[in-house]
Amino acid sequence: MPPVVRAVLTNPFTIALGLVMLVGIGVVGGMIGYKIMDQKRIEKQELAKKAEEEAKALAAKSGPQKQLFKPNIENDPLKMAYIPLGEEMTINLGRSTHFVLVEVTIGTRFGARAEELIKTNTMSIRTDIMAIISEYNFAAASKGTFKDELSLRIKAHLNEKFRAQLPVNIIVDEVLLTRYIAN
Repeated sequence: MPPVVRAVLTNPFTIALGLVMLVGIGVVGGMIGYKIMDQKRIEKQELAKKAEEEAKALAAKSGPQKQLFKPNIENDPLKMAYIPLGEEMTINLGRSTHFVLVEVTIGTRFGARAEELIKTNTMSIRTDIMAIISEYNFAAASKGTFKDELSLRIKAHLNEKFRAQLPVNIIVDEVLLTRYIAN
């Protein structure tokens, strides 16, 4: 490279001019890119507004919408109330080192009186459940159908227990073992 060209290229003024031109090209390119992106965003918004207006026009042409029937659930006699019996219980299985970890929730459709009866007798119910489960051995407790059998047995026991307090055959509709681990 000739010394004159080298001197011009290494001159601080030339380097500064080159940097300013690079920054200027970057700024102009960014502004053009931003303008293009902004224009695309505006076009998308306009398309969305048109689609919304068309949907409203179609809905207006189709006539009034049919009202769906919504039952009053607050007074529904089949509404189930679920009452958890507190923390999980650890129960030893029939004279062995094995145990069952269980958490129980009771479901009733009988209403506020049954809910109140269950809530006031929670400790008694927990004791009864512990007594029922402790009668089983580990082999029975580890069967796949044991949870269902146990739920039915607890339900029958509780209904029999509460039958004397409320003149209704079924107070407990469901016994859910929300957590069950046999070890």
